[in-house]
Amino acid sequence: MIAILSALASERDAVLEGVHVDRVVRKAAFRVFYGRHQGVELMVAATGIGKVSASARAQAAIGEFGATGVIFSGVAGGIGEGVRAGDLVIATETVQHDFDCTVFGYQPGEVPRPGSLAVASDGTYVEAARRAAARCAWEALPDGRRPAVHQGRILTGDQFVCSEETVARLAGTFGGLSVDMESAAVAQVASWNEVPFLVIRSFSDTAGGDAPAAFRGLSELAARNSARLALATFEELL
Repeated sequence: MIAILSALASERDAVLEGVHVDRVVRKAAFRVFYGRHQGVELMVAATGIGKVSASARAQAAIGEFGATGVIFSGVAGGIGEGVRAGDLVIATETVQHDFDCTVFGYQPGEVPRPGSLAVASDGTYVEAARRAAARCAWEALPDGRRPAVHQGRILTGDQFVCSEETVARLAGTFGGLSVDMESAAVAQVASWNEVPFLVIRSFSDTAGGDAPAAFRGLSELAARNSARLALATFEELL
C-alpha cells in the first residue's frame, strides 16, 4: 500500500480532498488516514516539520502501518535557475545540505554510512510522475500562468531558508532546484527499508528575503497542486 505523506496538516488535507476516507488510526500523536483513490487503498498522513519528525513518522508508516511505497507531497522553496514560485519539482534525488562530516574527509552533505551524498528516487515512481505531470489539471496561479514542472535534486535541512546569501551558498555547493525541511530524511528512511519513494514539491516561494510572506500567500494553492500531482502519480502506479 502506498503512503502519501506531507509535513503539514494543510498539505495532508489537500491530498485528502481527493481521497475517500474509510478509517483513521491513531498512535500517540500520529494519525493515519486509510482511504481509497480510484478504488485503490492508500494511506495519507502528516509527519510534522523537520527531519526528525519526518523520519520518525516515515518509519512508522512503513514499519507499523504497512506502507510499501512512499510519495512525499508538499510545498518548498525554489532555488534553481529558472524556477518560479508556483512551479513544481519531481525529485530525482535528495541531499541533506546541513549534514557535515567534512572533518573526517567526507563531502558536505555526505552520510558516512552508506557513504553517499544523494539518495536517488525510485525510477518507476519518477517516470510515473512525469506521465502524470503531462496530464494534470493544475489550479491556476495568481498571475494566471500554468506552473512549470521541473525534475532534479532537492536539498533538505532543519531551517526555513529565507536569505539570498544562503540560497547562493546552497546552490553553489550542492546545485539543486529546491530546499525544504523533510524530503531527504524521508528518502533515507525509505531507502534503508528498501521501499520505493518519490518526493513532489510545489514552490510556495523562492527562499529569498520575502520567503515568509510569499509562503503565507501561496502555500495553500501550492499544496493543492502538489497534491494533484501526487494523486495523479498514484494513479499511474496502479
